[in-house]
Amino acid sequence: MRALPVLAALPWARAAGRAARVTLAVALGAACHTPPAPLPQPPPRAIATPPGAPAPAPGPPATAAPGASSATAPVPEPPPERPRATFPPASVPPIFPPTAKPDDGTWSPLPQTTSLAEARMVMTTFHPDATRWYVTAVVVALDLERVALRWVPGTEEPKGDLWASVVPPPGGFGIVPEDERARAIAIFNGGFMFRHGRFGAMVGGTAFATPAVDACTVALYADGRVRVRSHPVLEGQVGQMASYRQTPPCLVEQGVVNPRLPTEHATRLWGASQEGNREVRRSALGVDPTGRILYFGWGDAITATRLAELMRHVGAVDSAQLDINYSYTRFFLVDRSREPPQLGYTFVPKLEYSNKLYLSRHATRDFFYVTER
Repeated sequence: MRALPVLAALPWARAAGRAARVTLAVALGAACHTPPAPLPQPPPRAIATPPGAPAPAPGPPATAAPGASSATAPVPEPPPERPRATFPPASVPPIFPPTAKPDDGTWSPLPQTTSLAEARMVMTTFHPDATRWYVTAVVVALDLERVALRWVPGTEEPKGDLWASVVPPPGGFGIVPEDERARAIAIFNGGFMFRHGRFGAMVGGTAFATPAVDACTVALYADGRVRVRSHPVLEGQVGQMASYRQTPPCLVEQGVVNPRLPTEHATRLWGASQEGNREVRRSALGVDPTGRILYFGWGDAITATRLAELMRHVGAVDSAQLDINYSYTRFFLVDRSREPPQLGYTFVPKLEYSNKLYLSRHATRDFFYVTER
């Protein structure tokens, strides 16, 4: 079995480690330089109806023509079944062969002690830049038929305009609930601070902030479904959701890369460093057309445009950017061999953290966690 890559030991990671640490400063905008040429767009793929989308209203019942026998009335055919994805997904070809490594696009099980056929999570690497070989990205695919996704607000973020009316649960915010810790298998970062976009969030019927109209919504439904769409598409379904977290406008929606991304260098929508650099660490979350496969994407020294193209390339038909910058983009496996459980393996290099965070120690920032079903 092929061992998982230790990204911190790669040359690009050392180069990234020497780069100046960046902090989120969406309000400063982006540097005014020419954006990279977009990747060629593949032919449009057939898009399955998103999970949970309301069915069309039924029409009036059919009636037989005068004098016709009811026995001869046509029997309507059942609707076609929704396509069902297989897991793990098929290998994905490299984006840019000149900078690709041999294993780019080939899935490995997470954790590595699991066989590929039995894995609930798999990961692969990509090099999503045509000339900068050190630009590396990692994508984790999760099987939503065998795992569940949860969102937890932090003790300080997102502190939205409705925070004053929020009553914390018995265990407080910023930590995996005690009765879920034994089943938790992975944890990754949430979204922007509230002041960087004023995006909405809700859990258990309690809203932390008024939802923004020009925003992408990561919606976690009470029945376990996950959808990622623009706010106007999902706002009528809030009553069906266990939680939602808003982000900047969707990177990809219904298979189309956001048409505003080519001008991200001139906007503040997807964030940048304090110096206006758009080539920073970024993270994203997306779903495949069937709703079975969830994708978490992470990239170092990557633009929002390249991250969107990567998420679409691996199969995410809808995708949202989560948090950005050096300290705030993270993904961990949960080490359940310890008592109590603690953070284990991460592919993110040069990351400072406590292995007790999220599981024994409260986090100030919001996050997502994954459990076995």
